[in-house]
Amino acid sequence: MNNVSVKNTIGFTELKAQEYISNLIKKTTYIVAMAGSPIWLIYIGFDFLFARGQAIQILPFRIIGFISFIGLAFLLKKNKLSYQFAQNYMFSFVIISLSYMFAIVDGNSISIYFTGYIMVMCIIYQVFHLSMKEILIYDLLVVMSFSVMWLFGRYEFMTYLANGGFVTLCVVLLISFIAYGNYNIRHKKAKTDVLLELKNEEVLKKNQEIMESLQYAKRIQESILPDIEVLSEKKIDYFVLYKPKEVVSGDFYWYYSEEKIDFLAVADCTGHGVPSNVKFFF
Repeated sequence: MNNVSVKNTIGFTELKAQEYISNLIKKTTYIVAMAGSPIWLIYIGFDFLFARGQAIQILPFRIIGFISFIGLAFLLKKNKLSYQFAQNYMFSFVIISLSYMFAIVDGNSISIYFTGYIMVMCIIYQVFHLSMKEILIYDLLVVMSFSVMWLFGRYEFMTYLANGGFVTLCVVLLISFIAYGNYNIRHKKAKTDVLLELKNEEVLKKNQEIMESLQYAKRIQESILPDIEVLSEKKIDYFVLYKPKEVVSGDFYWYYSEEKIDFLAVADCTGHGVPSNVKFFF
C-alpha cells in the first residue's frame, strides 16, 4: 500500500471514528438531559427538607433547570443541537445554580449540598465526552464556584472547605484524570471498531466476488455435463444423483453413444471444491 493510500485510510478512519463517537455521545447526552430534568423537580423537596428558609429562593433555578433540560433533550432528539453545546450548557447551569445555593444556604446544610455537588460532578465528568481543554475549562468553573462562596457566602471560606468543600475539590481533581482517560479510551475503541468494520466490509466484498466466480464456474461445469435423457428413449432405467459437496465439484458423469454401443462413465477426482474441479476440466 502506498503512502497516499495509507494517509487516505487513516483520514477516513479518523473521520468515521469521530462520527461514531459523536453519535454515541449525542445519545448519552440525550439520556442525561432526559434523566436530569425530573431530578430538578425532585430536588425541590430536598430544598424544603434541608434548606427550608432558602427553598423559595432556590426554586426558580430548579424550574429553569427542569424546563431547559427537557428543551435540550428535545433539540438533541431532532438533531438541531450539538452534544458539545448541550454538555457545556448543562454543566454551566449546574455550576451557576450550585454557586448560588452555597452562597445562601444555612451552615447546617452545607455538607449535605456538597454531597450533591460531588455526585453531580462524578456523573458529568464520567458520562460527558471531554477533551483535555474542556476538562480544564470545567475545572476552572468549579474553582470559580468556590470563589463565589468566598466572596458572597454567608460564612467564612474555611467553613465551606471544612464542611465538604476540600473533599469536593479533591474528588473533582481525581475524576478529571479519569475523564481524560475515558476520552482516550473512547477514541481508541472507536478507531478499532471502525477499522474492524472496514475489514469486515472488505472480507464480505471479496467473499461476494469469490462466490460469484464459483457460481459462474458451476454454470460452466453443468453445461459441460452430457444430456443422458437419451437413455429414457432407449427404455433404459437410470437415475442421476448429483450433489456436489461444494459449489463446484470434481465428480462427474459422462455418456456417449455410437451406433449400438453406449458408453457410460462415473468419475471422482481427488479432493473437493475448486482443486478437484480443476482436475475435472483436465
